[in-house]
Amino acid sequence: MQQAVVGKVSEDCLINSFLMLLHEKEREILQHAIHGNQPFPVSDVLDILSDYGVTSIPSASNIGKILLQVSETELISKPFLYITKLREGMGPFWQDVTDKEVHALYSVCTLTPSNVLRSLEVSAEDQQEAKVSRWLTRYIKSKDHKLLGRFLRFCTGTDVLLPYSRIRVQLVNMSNAAMRPKAQTCFNLLTLPKNYRTLVRLSENIDFYLYNPHLWDLSDLPH
Repeated sequence: MQQAVVGKVSEDCLINSFLMLLHEKEREILQHAIHGNQPFPVSDVLDILSDYGVTSIPSASNIGKILLQVSETELISKPFLYITKLREGMGPFWQDVTDKEVHALYSVCTLTPSNVLRSLEVSAEDQQEAKVSRWLTRYIKSKDHKLLGRFLRFCTGTDVLLPYSRIRVQLVNMSNAAMRPKAQTCFNLLTLPKNYRTLVRLSENIDFYLYNPHLWDLSDLPH
């Protein structure tokens, strides 16, 4: 997006964007290699980068340069024609857009606890609902990018966080045997039991369903 709009992107942004395309475990390996937090994992890094045509032996001294070259190839050189056409199709509207404005757009769309919380609309009608609402806030604040993505997909059918999207949360009584989060993705509606008794119970219950998407009801899936 930034390359298409303003025609330039920082080296850090390029590398970080490329890393986000990788599987979580592979991303962690390369991040550790970059920061030198452990003995350099030569074989693991070479296994990952061999898919991108890297034949030189990576080391702590050249990994940054190698990753920059791979990132430029994958994110700029290969899609160059498409980026050019995209920029042309945007027309004059984008001529005055700056890289700071592009970063600002990304910042509100990034999966962070604060951005996810900003999208929630919760109306507590009594003390118990207010308590569960606070627990939900604490739950979301404790989650990483991966779980936030699953939470968003559970509620909306997509893990893309749009600036003005809203997730309405309703709290209802459920029997102990049927307590679970439910969602209607067409309406961005999340339904939670209002009779959770502890934060631990809420966390365990929601985590169980987010980690097991095969248990989601049809109404919990994108339509």
